[in-house]
Amino acid sequence: YQIKIEDAEDPNTNDISNNNFTIMEATKITQQPEMVSVCVGQPVNLSITATGQNLKYQWRKNGADIANATQRTYTIQTASVSDAGNYSCAIDSDCGKIFSNSASVTVNSSPVINSITKDTIICEGKPLSLAVVASGSGLSYQWRKNGVNIQNSTKSTLTFIEMAKSDAGDYDCVINNSCGESITPKTSIQVIKLPAITKQPVGTSVNVGSQVTF
Repeated sequence: YQIKIEDAEDPNTNDISNNNFTIMEATKITQQPEMVSVCVGQPVNLSITATGQNLKYQWRKNGADIANATQRTYTIQTASVSDAGNYSCAIDSDCGKIFSNSASVTVNSSPVINSITKDTIICEGKPLSLAVVASGSGLSYQWRKNGVNIQNSTKSTLTFIEMAKSDAGDYDCVINNSCGESITPKTSIQVIKLPAITKQPVGTSVNVGSQVTF
């Protein structure tokens, strides 16, 4: 660097022997905050690393300052669904202000069951679908009959093409994700046997005026 100081009365003055100058390091982020995915109730830890003079930190959520979040790290002790969002950090220093990248925070919950098919009475041979509606991320399903897993029944619906008497029972669905497990209430299915004629009417011959019973 070449530094020149001029005396207002003597423009030829260029003596800096009695002056000290400090060139400060520009503020630089060396480690950006990283995205986080947690379950409800778990902690969230965000951090940033920077170099520079007299650094001051201000964490932000979705572009708005977070009160009292003025340290290099920001922690949410017990995360709730409302804590999900995009977090960043503004760093102020002697050389100006810079902003970090945005880091997404995702807060997942265990499956929440919204609805399940109600108890049903149905006739043999009729089709039937049992359905569960649940909210949550990364859901997996396992239908059960009388507490026993039904093979290859891992979707949100359980479909019968033609109901048989043997299909009667209590059905539920176990729903899992990375944050836990939920089990639906039981749905009772009754299958009514179709009417069957066990004795057909038989023709007969009688005299005129006689009573006939079929």
